[in-house]
Amino acid sequence: MNSNYSRANLKLFDRFSSDYDESFKLNPLGVLSRSRLLRYAKKQIGNNPKRILDIGCGTGEDALELLRLGHMVDCLDFSVGMMSITKQKIIKAGFQRVNFIVSDLNSMNYVPDNKYDCIYSNGVINFLDDIDKLPAYFCKILKPGGLVFLTCLNKLCVREMMYYLVRLKPLKMLRRFQNKGISYQKGYNDIDCKLRYYDVSDFVQTIESKFEIIDIQPICVLLPLSYQRYYSLLTKYYIITDRVELSKYLPSIFRYFGESFIIYMKMK
Repeated sequence: MNSNYSRANLKLFDRFSSDYDESFKLNPLGVLSRSRLLRYAKKQIGNNPKRILDIGCGTGEDALELLRLGHMVDCLDFSVGMMSITKQKIIKAGFQRVNFIVSDLNSMNYVPDNKYDCIYSNGVINFLDDIDKLPAYFCKILKPGGLVFLTCLNKLCVREMMYYLVRLKPLKMLRRFQNKGISYQKGYNDIDCKLRYYDVSDFVQTIESKFEIIDIQPICVLLPLSYQRYYSLLTKYYIITDRVELSKYLPSIFRYFGESFIIYMKMK
């Protein structure tokens, strides 16, 4: 584990925690793309209550929704600031039997007494130092046949490559391919943490020995990139496009080229 990057990541998210919800809502495209995993997982998990670990719960928005659906959810995040907000929200909503675990996923040292039916992780994997040890760790905390729902920022994002090409920034076209990752500062210039990108094949090669991949879905392959400017007049277009991306009619090759992707898998 690269402790310098972990400390930088922690510093970033602790500082960002108090403003996270408000700043995130300013970009409805970001909200729409981030909500994709929750909407997808809700359909796949069904109505029977499941024991779920939300890894990288952030400020608890997804965990709270899963709790409202009747699931038993534990929250894990390495940021005390983020976890404090999550805890406040969940207790205020009246949910009491929730474990709040402050732990760095890079350390992979949290092992529950009772294993989980599902792992849910929305937008966290790219902050890992590497993903090679992830399948073995998931197997430690999942019941046999357990399910995993996660999102990952995609290395092979064609929309971003075109975005920088038309702006005559050829070097930025390939920024996601840097082996050491790219700096992620979120406006805090004194913090230099790293964000690493993976493509679908990276994941398949890493997890196929222990997990069966059930489905892969692209996010923002037709939609504009989540960090692009949002135009309110196009709201209806964005919603329709979002539905097309989720539909069974989208050619399977598109799953390789989105800004990010969903992986739904089952432990063998």
